[in-house]
Amino acid sequence: MTIAFPTGQWDIIYIDPPWRYYRGDTKAGYTDYSGAAEHHYPTMSEEEICDLPMRSIMSKQSVVFMWATGPMLASAIRAIDAWNLWYRGVTYVWVKTKQDGTPMGAFGTIPTFTKPKTEFVLAATINKRARPFPITTLKQDQIVYAPRGRHSEKPNEVRRRIVELCGDRSRIEMFARTKPEGWDVWGNEVTNAGTRVLEGDAVGGLREAGSVRGELHPAAEAGQGQDDLRGVREGAGEEGQGTSTEG
Repeated sequence: MTIAFPTGQWDIIYIDPPWRYYRGDTKAGYTDYSGAAEHHYPTMSEEEICDLPMRSIMSKQSVVFMWATGPMLASAIRAIDAWNLWYRGVTYVWVKTKQDGTPMGAFGTIPTFTKPKTEFVLAATINKRARPFPITTLKQDQIVYAPRGRHSEKPNEVRRRIVELCGDRSRIEMFARTKPEGWDVWGNEVTNAGTRVLEGDAVGGLREAGSVRGELHPAAEAGQGQDDLRGVREGAGEEGQGTSTEG
């Protein structure tokens, strides 16, 4: 990745990281699952994703909504921790459906146990407790029923619900493929005419230039004691929820 990282700040950060899935069968010459992400777009290692300077584009009242698949839940939690954010739970669960609206059957690569039919949108904030800003409704459903699109494409319904939930706030989609109305976008696959150019430092070489890992955790910035700097892996959800990696 060599495109420039954004330098503005937004209230809503919507991100679908290009996770790298390893097959583990190095004897056969594979580096990832057959037919998976590497065959469709450039991917990033967990370390590279953790090194993204997410805090630099977050306003003081900001939330990150991040997509994660079941196999990558642990990596997503580690990324949230590396970005010095607090994990706040699963906002949405996408149940993949057929065109008639009924849930899809088993599909995809050989799993450890069962073939997944869901993906998750995790929420993370700078503040450990309370909301970063008032939400507009308490009636939203966590479950999103929507058909699959092209590889890794996410349903537009999730964007719609985020705006409905959070209001018409400044927002950016990271690793975007299209330019949804009302959203700023960043990514090397955005092709829509009129897309605003977001300038900044190149993503490549972040580890050499320094990253968010050197910053204080939000708890430290708030003056909390060292005992509170336990991170999401010991459970820092809004309601004391842990960091389940089920799926």
